[in-house]
Amino acid sequence: MRVIINQKKVRRNRRLAQYAFFGTLALLILGLFVTNIAPTNPLFLLAPLLVLPVAFGATLYSVRMANLWLREPRPEAVLATSLKGLSTRSTIYHYTLPARHVLVSPQGVFCFILRPQDGSYVINGNRWSKKGSFLSKFLTFFRQDTIGRPDLEALREAAALQRLIDQVAPESGVRVEPVIIFSSPNVSLEVVQSDIPVLYGDPRQKPNLKTFLRDRKKQGEVATLTDEQIAALEAAVGVDVVEQA
Repeated sequence: MRVIINQKKVRRNRRLAQYAFFGTLALLILGLFVTNIAPTNPLFLLAPLLVLPVAFGATLYSVRMANLWLREPRPEAVLATSLKGLSTRSTIYHYTLPARHVLVSPQGVFCFILRPQDGSYVINGNRWSKKGSFLSKFLTFFRQDTIGRPDLEALREAAALQRLIDQVAPESGVRVEPVIIFSSPNVSLEVVQSDIPVLYGDPRQKPNLKTFLRDRKKQGEVATLTDEQIAALEAAVGVDVVEQA
């Protein structure tokens, strides 16, 4: 399997996440200093009203960036494990195409939305909820670790990728399929109803990505991209990345 990673984007966002962390720490120290000194100017009393809200917002941003770009295991590593042994005719793209993680394989074209959260979740149509107490849910929000609506995110990315494929390979007949993957080995899923496949990243749990693709292979041939169409797709986005075997 060919693996294409936009290393420039990964490095840039990892640095940004680190800068955001240290910048937020500096703001919090400044806010603590400002609120504890004895001001000589009455206008100085307004400073905490400005510094602390900015520091709070910066904290949430910093935590979110850390979750996206510094948190382990990385989505690329999870997918590498899940797709180990896949056909050499397959290519996975990370942060290169309109969808963050895209697999082009004989089984079809898929875009993956990964969620790193652990805990227990219930998926019922458009309702994605976490089991637990109010306190645990509050802490989840503060850690910027809420589940959100991965189904809507998956549909948006699949639609964006579909538009690009229809543009560069209008006769391909390919239909991009969104897939949602929970990458933590400590997650438990109760899927009541979902129009989008919801899978475990851990191959020891079922349903997982490996068994999902194996079942697709058993269903017979599907429309996928040819080598020429893949080359046109890469040319359209100006692939300038590091390729890994």
